[in-house]
Amino acid sequence: MDHLYIQTPILESTSLTKELGIPVYLKMEAMQPSGSYKDRGLAALLVDYVSKGLDSFVTATLGNAGLSLARSCRVLKKKLKIVVPTSTVSFMKDKMTLEGAEVIDYGDDFESTEKKAKEIASKEHTTYVNPHDNPLIFEGISTIIYEIFGAGLKPGVIVLPVGCGELLVGVIKGLNACRWGHIPVICVETESHCPFASALFTEEKQAQSIIPEAFIKHKNHIVYPQIVMDEAAIFAGQKFANDSRVLIEPQSAAALAVIYQGLPLLKTFSSVLCIVSGGANVNLTTYP
Repeated sequence: MDHLYIQTPILESTSLTKELGIPVYLKMEAMQPSGSYKDRGLAALLVDYVSKGLDSFVTATLGNAGLSLARSCRVLKKKLKIVVPTSTVSFMKDKMTLEGAEVIDYGDDFESTEKKAKEIASKEHTTYVNPHDNPLIFEGISTIIYEIFGAGLKPGVIVLPVGCGELLVGVIKGLNACRWGHIPVICVETESHCPFASALFTEEKQAQSIIPEAFIKHKNHIVYPQIVMDEAAIFAGQKFANDSRVLIEPQSAAALAVIYQGLPLLKTFSSVLCIVSGGANVNLTTYP
């Protein structure tokens, strides 16, 4: 049976536990059907749309969100058009097409791609899906924490990659729902793309590629932003592939990089849980 998302395993990493000196657990969201945690949030959103009688959708994406939506639409037998920047790698477009979506190349950046998708939605009277910023998406992502709670594991700290911010928002929502609001979150970005940390360090309240809710949640929770070198994320991705036999994107591997580097902050907690968010925009050529 096709599921829109699955309950993913929680694994203890023997190698990382030994290196860090405290238990290190991995929530393996890379095992989701489309390859990332995005399946949770977008499934919740799409099921709500379908329950309201909507059956044709269009979205703009840089990759993983589009693939996740494409898979859910295939399972639910709904139509989907995905507008992607012309720079999108061919194998990602092929994956979306394989799931039954119509892929449209347009624009040099996400802003122009998003504008085109909204134009299509208006012209064709179909539903535009914002794949990042919606309360139902956050609710779907919060199920990550419910599963950890249900497993009887209470981590000392949670480490995750920032992305567009919806993972951070969903995790904090889940922590609060489980009365774990005191558990801090370390959110990690790479040096070449760190809009969230940069905005916080300059005391800005917004960043172009980060959803506003991330800044709201940050103010009411203990959040430690961290930036790692791109080389450290690449190394972490390579090391993780060797240790766990799983390929993940460098942006996802950035969260693991702070553990592989032995970030001193981590050693102040009783245990660490890293959300291995995954991502499908990766293959053997990513890590030469």
